[in-house]
Amino acid sequence: MFAIGQPPYLECSTAGDKRFSPFCAYVNGSSIESQYQAAKILPDGRTGLHWREAKKQPAVNIQACRGLYDKLWVQYLCEHPHLIPIIKAASGLSDRFGKAGDTCQAETLWRIRNHQLPLIWITNKKSYKGPGEYIGRPSPLGNPYAVPKSPCGTCNGRGYVQCTVPFSQPPTHTPPELCPSCGHLRTDCISYYETWLNEQLCLNSSALAEISRLTNIYRQQQYLILICWCAPLPCHGEIIKKKIADCITRTV
Repeated sequence: MFAIGQPPYLECSTAGDKRFSPFCAYVNGSSIESQYQAAKILPDGRTGLHWREAKKQPAVNIQACRGLYDKLWVQYLCEHPHLIPIIKAASGLSDRFGKAGDTCQAETLWRIRNHQLPLIWITNKKSYKGPGEYIGRPSPLGNPYAVPKSPCGTCNGRGYVQCTVPFSQPPTHTPPELCPSCGHLRTDCISYYETWLNEQLCLNSSALAEISRLTNIYRQQQYLILICWCAPLPCHGEIIKKKIADCITRTV
């Protein structure tokens, strides 16, 4: 058994409150447990396995799997915000089937309860139609560095990062001519965005006001849904998420 906090414990499993069991918590059409186990890459190279095959098997990518596990729980609670007060009110959480050192929902939910894992979910406007805060262009937090859609040289074309606003201190290197599907150009855009946002937060800018507004929304409702066009690809929303989480941490 795994327990964290102080008794009485909220049991987060099929033996307790099933809404907090990874077998009963569904995200994107399947359970959190199924997605976590399927993400494992076993030492023999197998992956995408049914949870019964993968469970208790070592994974060579365990850190990535745990990161996915955290993200799935964040998404689940953002999609079911009525469950958040239950976690917040608990003095302790437990999982009778878990043990210290394993990936465990009680440990993840405890970090969420204590703001160590912020309930900020970044989703895609193309597929998500619910409430949330739009952070794409032309919003105050939109990324002024556009990800080009042209293919790379191997695809008979070239791709460049296209700056759409003045940059007080331009990047010291030219973005590599790589296909957006390779991820490098997208990563460059996000890196430039972080520098740009840091500059904006030092000014009396609309970006600063928007970060403050989103932080206040998070404080009021204890979660935040950010909407852009990138997810599940890397997104400048991760930079925004980090800034808001920093603001929350400083005031908790």
